Amino acid sequence: MEHLPVHLAYEAIHVEGCICNAHLVEEASSFFSHYFKPHVYTRHRKVPQNDDGGTCEHGEHGGNLSIFTYPRKGFGEQGPKYLTEEELDATHIYILLNFVEVQPYVKNFIDSLRRNFPQITEKEVDMKLDEDLASWFKRYARVHIDNQFVKALADGPRRSVKPFTSYNVNGFKFHTKSRSSSRSSNNNGICIKGTNYNADDYDYYGAITDILELEYKDSTPIKRTVLFKCE
Repeated sequence: MEHLPVHLAYEAIHVEGCICNAHLVEEASSFFSHYFKPHVYTRHRKVPQNDDGGTCEHGEHGGNLSIFTYPRKGFGEQGPKYLTEEELDATHIYILLNFVEVQPYVKNFIDSLRRNFPQITEKEVDMKLDEDLASWFKRYARVHIDNQFVKALADGPRRSVKPFTSYNVNGFKFHTKSRSSSRSSNNNGICIKGTNYNADDYDYYGAITDILELEYKDSTPIKRTVLFKCE
């Protein structure tokens, strides 16, 4: 008599071992995955479309700064580029004025200006920030600050930078203008909230022309951050 691959329910005397084991392994791994660290991706926590590298741990190096640990991921790495003196100065002062952990020192600088020059205007304060903050902060850090990361930030970035054509950050993918020109989607537009230190704040809109990864002095640990250069 030909054996048919069908059976009555009561004929099943046990669950096949391999199926049962596979089910138990799946259930156990799914349960344990809820206790993994945030940067570990599982079937319940999948890699986002624009993965920026996950969550960075600040505790790995005591006193590290958010500017050096912010999750991000670059694509389309190109050969090294060297900033001009003007570009290097502009980059350094922009980072100092827009980095939250430097703001207490910026406030100290502005307060000292107002004490020494009671009649100083808001426009003159802005000029002094552009012209003198970087040199003042570098001198101040050498004498009054022990944190090696703040000292490195005060010294400024290296002249050599690493360009990219695409970067993932904050859950978004950004392209340079040249990379977007050959694609159906355009990801080079950007909006930045104004950060002037006077009463008038303006938002800025532009197109990304360069994505530059900066590295700061002192090699251990490596200290990097990224700038979008726009037009």
